[in-house]
This record gives sequence, C-alpha cells and structure tokens, in this order.
Amino acid sequence: MDLSLNFGLNWQADRNNLIQTGIEFRYNTYAERYNYRLTSYSMDERLWLNRGLHDTFNPIQFAVYLQDKMEFDSMILNFGLRYDYFNPNRDWFVPTNYFNLGINPNYNAGIDPQNTQIDSNGNVKYSFDNAINQPQQRHRDYHMISPRFGVSFPMSVNTLLHFNYGHFYQMPALDQMFEFVYFRPEYLVRLIGQELDLADAEGRAPNHIRSNDGDPERVVSYTREPLKPMKTTQFEVGVKHNFRDFIVVDVTAFYKDVFDQTEERVGLFDRAVRGYDPFFDRINPNQSYASFFSGDYGDSRGFEVNLRTLFSRKWNFDANYSFSRSTMGRASPRIVTINDDGSTSYEWDTDVNKRIPVERSFSRPHILRANLSYFSNGMNASLMYRFVSGQVFTYLRPNDPPDTFNNFRFPSSQNVDLRLEKGFTFGRSHILSAYILVTNVINTRNLRSYGDFLFDADATRRFVEDGIITDVDAGGYDMGWQNYFEPRRFYFGVKYGF
Repeated sequence: MDLSLNFGLNWQADRNNLIQTGIEFRYNTYAERYNYRLTSYSMDERLWLNRGLHDTFNPIQFAVYLQDKMEFDSMILNFGLRYDYFNPNRDWFVPTNYFNLGINPNYNAGIDPQNTQIDSNGNVKYSFDNAINQPQQRHRDYHMISPRFGVSFPMSVNTLLHFNYGHFYQMPALDQMFEFVYFRPEYLVRLIGQELDLADAEGRAPNHIRSNDGDPERVVSYTREPLKPMKTTQFEVGVKHNFRDFIVVDVTAFYKDVFDQTEERVGLFDRAVRGYDPFFDRINPNQSYASFFSGDYGDSRGFEVNLRTLFSRKWNFDANYSFSRSTMGRASPRIVTINDDGSTSYEWDTDVNKRIPVERSFSRPHILRANLSYFSNGMNASLMYRFVSGQVFTYLRPNDPPDTFNNFRFPSSQNVDLRLEKGFTFGRSHILSAYILVTNVINTRNLRSYGDFLFDADATRRFVEDGIITDVDAGGYDMGWQNYFEPRRFYFGVKYGF
C-alpha cells in the first residue's frame, strides 16, 4: 500500500505578509519480490548465482514548512524553514568485523571429521541462512532542517536585484541504503544442481554442498553503515532589467555546493570492505565485499541569461543561455579494513579521476535555447533552436602529464524544431486543433557515440587522431545505428477540447 497526503495553507495576514505553510506525508511499500541472477543453463530458482533478501518494508517521509513573503514598497523578502523526517522503518544488520556475513564463526572444524563444513553442533561454515540470521537492529531515522531566504528590491524603475539562499536535502536511493547481494560461485551451483537431482531420485532431502575456502559462497555487496542524506547549499544572485517595455533581460549567477554524496562504484573492487577471518585468525587477503560510503562531494556553478521580448501581438521571441560546470570529487575511501578488535583503517584512491574534482558526464558548459513564435487567427507557429556542448572524455597521449583527465569533448549538438498548429472552434466551447511537429528540421548529424570504446582499444584513438567514427563494434557487428542521434522526423496529431 502507498499513501500520500499533502496539505497547504496560504494566509494573507495583512497587506505586507503572505504566510504559507504545509504538511507532506508519504507511506510507501518497497517490496523486493524477485532478485535473482540465474545460470545460463537452468531457470530453476533454486540454482541462483546471486540473490537479494526479498524483504518488504514501508519507509515513511514527513515534512512541514513555513514561509513568510513580506512585500514592501522598497523590497520583497522571503523567509522560510522546512523540516524533513525520513524513517526507513526497517531493521538492518548490525555492523560486524567479519569478512563475510555468510560465515558462522562458531563453526568448529575439529568436530567436523568428514569436512562437510557442518560440525557436530550443526554449525554451517558458509550459508545464506548464516547471513540472514545475522543480528539486526532498527535502522536510524533522519531529521533535517532547511532554512531558505530570498530578497528582491528595485534599483530603479526598470531594474530589479534578486538574491536567494537555501539548504536542500535528499536521501540516498533505497537500493544504496539497503544493498545486499549474496553470491554462489558457478562450480557450487552446478554441484548443488547435481545434488538436487540425486536427492529427488532417491526421495530424500538434499545434502549441504561444501564451498572451496578460496572461493566460497558469500555476501559480495552490502551497505555496512547508515548513509547520510545529501546536503546542497545553494545561492544565486541576479539582476533583471526592462528595456523600454520591449525586452526584459534577467542575468543570474548561481553556485551549488553538495556534501555527503554517495557516488556509484567504479569497477568490481571499488569501495571494498575487508574483514577478519575467524577460521584463520587474520584479515582475509583475497575476499571482500563492496559497499556504499557517504562523504563524496560536488559543486555546480555558472550563470544564466534569459531574454524575453514581445515584438507585437503576433510575434514573440524568447532566448535562454547558460554557462555552467558541474563537478564531483571523491572523499570516501577506496578500501576499508576492519580488524579483529573492531578498529578501522583506510586506503585512499590513487587514480586521477578519483583524486581530483572531475566534470560530471551530464555537465554541459554551454546551452543555448531560442524560440520564435507567431500567433494569428487560431494559427500558431513556433521555431525552436537548441545548442548543447558535448560530453567530456579522456584520451592520453604519450607525453601527457599523469593528472590529465577530461581533456577532450564531443562535438556540440544542434537542433532546429518546427511546430505548426491550427485550431477550429465550433459550437460554444468545442475546439479541434491539428498540428505538425518536425524535429531536427535541417537533419543535423549530432554525434552520440564515436565507437565501441569499452571493448575496442583503438576507437578513441581513431576518433581523436584521425576524426574517424567507428561503426563496427569489437565483435565485428554493425553499430552505426547508434553513432548519431535521431534524424529528421515528422509527427502529426489532432487535439480536441471542450
């Protein structure tokens, strides 16, 4: 069951104060119903390679806010305060110093003479049941307070200065907060399948299949400690000017500082946690599990220019240009080692892209949008232009310094779209409209991919050095269909309103 409640109240206390308040409440159901990775040779769910917990829980979110908009002859002030509460409403594993949640530290090899990995007390050395029976406790809840402030005041009859400042919070994704993946190696799954077939034929319960100590069944990823909410501190300042009631220009500069981000892992062994192995009385040198850590950071800064003009009652022109740069950096460790006494040591990244702030893949420094519209006698026509900078990527030449990163960029993309619409009115309140939309009118070839750069080692070199776009992947298959974004397209439609 999912439940969402929203309540808002606006109160004009007097001619100067507009008070706004509200409450938000959400109760959701998160059900992990099917989280298996099966073998290529069987769809039998008992022969899984990976699986999750298949738990169901009901996170609760609550927020209340209060804002006062104060209007005076000389300025407008906005003061606000928001309180957010998040309760995952579930139990989670108590942090342990063991290298594998799937072990039973009480297992005693001395009373397991057959080396079945089940001792005479019934303790199983490695098993999924060991993991899910680990001690759990109620997960912590979160309380967040966000102040907001804004002010605008005229500098002249046609010029307005505005400033805004605020804090904003966002919880990490639930699949990061409660990640749990249990893994059984393929050799073990194959032996389990053989034992299941034999047990069915003999009419008995299947026996436990022992693991190889060097590659046992185990937890390969799990969120060990609670993640923090991501906090963004944002401010912007701008000026808006009216040029003789013909053109209005708004120029705004902004800065966003982000703390306690939880960035994705890069590769199989990133954000690894190593732990104590009670069977050999040491830190296990070969096995670890991946986790998510809070503490990464990012920022976004730039400026934006908005232009609006009304040439006449029939013609209108709008334009928007923004310059910005969005970067991220890692402050969380690459490897965490937890010793038998519970003490912790850290190893930090040495890769360039994990040591220095780098531009995000979605960052586009230059974005320009322009729209020219015409309205007359039920006829609407719009011509839209869009320019977007390309994505950055790294290509190292022999003489480049070791800290070189994001030194090349994809070509920019440009699009022109056209929309024509004609409306017909009949009766008193019935409107029938027909429209045509043409995207990428001039059929620009906007590059999306220069080749199979993951598996073709020469794709990036050919693109940078020779300008060659590879349309065949590393396996020899055609991939030309994904080298460019969509060509010109025509859309036709009819709308009816009353």
